[in-house]
Amino acid sequence: MGLYVHTTAGLLVIALTIQRLLWRLVDPSPPAERTYYGEWLFADWIGLGAKLARFALYVLLVTVPIAGIVLQFARGDSLSIFGIVDIASPWPRDRAFAESVKEVHELLAHALLAVAGLHAAAALVHHWVFRDRTLVRMLPGSEA
Repeated sequence: MGLYVHTTAGLLVIALTIQRLLWRLVDPSPPAERTYYGEWLFADWIGLGAKLARFALYVLLVTVPIAGIVLQFARGDSLSIFGIVDIASPWPRDRAFAESVKEVHELLAHALLAVAGLHAAAALVHHWVFRDRTLVRMLPGSEA
């Protein structure tokens, strides 16, 4: 049961991430507001870091579940798509490959947690240190 929930959550993450990317294409985010750090010497680097972190989040939100799918197949197991249909493994069971993919899956998952944590911390810094509207603008019902 635990692996089924884990796999289903991974598939939902992929689906929701793709939906979010499509949404950003149709309705782009408003431009960033000028903040306190905009006057710092390293403001360009901080802005670049923010863009790279956002890009990393999207990449990791897709690659972590894909690595999990590859792991499932490397174990020789089928992939249940929300309990509706099962996709059989396209290749035979390979324990060594499965172990390698498991390590990659775990490493990417830890990287995702780290980048998400930094993203959350940056949002709190905007709110509590810079006292700008960056965090507030992310909330539903707020005016951009």
